[in-house]
Amino acid sequence: MPTSSQSQILSVVDYQLLQQQAQQQQQQQTASDRLAFARQSHLDYAHFLEHRSRELVQGGVLILSIPSWDRAESAVASSSMHMHLLYECAQAHLTPQELLEYTIPLHVRWYDDCVDRALFTQYSLELIKAEHVVIRSPLMQRLKEGTITVDEFAREQALIMRSWTDSSLQCALAMNEEKEKITNLFWTMYEERVKEQPEMHHSPMRSTYLILQKK
Repeated sequence: MPTSSQSQILSVVDYQLLQQQAQQQQQQQTASDRLAFARQSHLDYAHFLEHRSRELVQGGVLILSIPSWDRAESAVASSSMHMHLLYECAQAHLTPQELLEYTIPLHVRWYDDCVDRALFTQYSLELIKAEHVVIRSPLMQRLKEGTITVDEFAREQALIMRSWTDSSLQCALAMNEEKEKITNLFWTMYEERVKEQPEMHHSPMRSTYLILQKK
């Protein structure tokens, strides 16, 4: 019969195994979700090109700017950091049920997903030019030059993120009577975290510029 100390050790081991299994299941689910997003993204892009091609007369030009990543860059990690911070704030202020409902439906294409020559050919579009560009925010430069304070930098960063993610937070808090209070606490925490490491919150945007012509 195991002793009390042995039982405690077994309990710890069992707990660690359960944690590992949960992490593996989460990773598998994440990979599955990413694949589903990628498939839907490709389908949406195909439909978009199909309809734009129908609208264009022969020789007509279509100019696109598509948020995207280059596989050779490390932008994915820096951009994921913003999502992790949002989730950290959500964990601190949302109930478990609200946390389950807090979802930001974001999928950023790769550069080579945007330059899909097979789709261009399928919809009678000729690729005239393709370029992957980095769009840098002036905020970090202004912070380094001392024209804005860390507080101002953090506030601006929070406003940028809030402009396109706050709707997801409001959906998760739809049934909460203290929605306004929790929202304020959420974004106050976000600002405070940015202040702690401002240099980690200036990842520039990446975009694919395309010029296409109807054949």
